Amino acid sequence: MRMTLTALALGAALFVAACSSEESTTNPTTNATKGTMSAKIDGADWTGTLVVQGLYTNDLLSIAGQDNNARQIQLRLIGIKTPGTYQFGGMTNPNTATVTVGINATDNYTASLVAGSGTVNVTVLTAQKAEGTFSFTGRNTAGATKQVSEGRFNVTF
Repeated sequence: MRMTLTALALGAALFVAACSSEESTTNPTTNATKGTMSAKIDGADWTGTLVVQGLYTNDLLSIAGQDNNARQIQLRLIGIKTPGTYQFGGMTNPNTATVTVGINATDNYTASLVAGSGTVNVTVLTAQKAEGTFSFTGRNTAGATKQVSEGRFNVTF
């Protein structure tokens, strides 16, 4: 009985969502990207060509981009209410930046509380969009580093 009620509730939710008054003319394969993101990773150009997404809720700004080779850059800023310059790294700073260049554990390079450093300059921050620039040095679990420079993002929510 519980499974039947759950299935009915799920079906009703999907029906209501499908009957939305808004009609989308956007190609679903391009709908995943809500902006642009680019940078240099150790001097080599990188662009979020597969997907770029941003989220701003409860003073948390999260931006991520990925290219077609599974390389990613992620930025997470906690407690952000206004445009300004924010730091990555340092023992009193919860903000993090990560660059992923492969599928192994040592392919993740992070600037966070315990390793790495960097900055992000948020030039526009509204309920609908965020824009800015960033750079950071990420460190992996083996102690190696990656430089991310000349980073730019422009996302809508």
